[in-house]
Amino acid sequence: METMIVTKLIALFLLLVFLGLNAMIAIARLTMGLGSSLWRRIFRIEIPENEKKGYEIVYTIIWIGVGLWAFWKLKTPASSERFSAF
Repeated sequence: METMIVTKLIALFLLLVFLGLNAMIAIARLTMGLGSSLWRRIFRIEIPENEKKGYEIVYTIIWIGVGLWAFWKLKTPASSERFSAF
């Protein structure tokens, strides 16, 4: 019983970390995009766009896997109605 609670707490923590990191990345992308468009207009310069490197793609895939694992661990038979919308 205790291991089930610990597992669910770990899953909840990982899910919250996953969602928090995704929110921070989205905010950073938004501010960087707005900032670079402002610099382009002011100074009329061309700023090269960055492309994802190989390790960033692997990092993204790993975090998607962690998020799915945490979501799966939090899903119980009693709460399946709440998650049915997903």
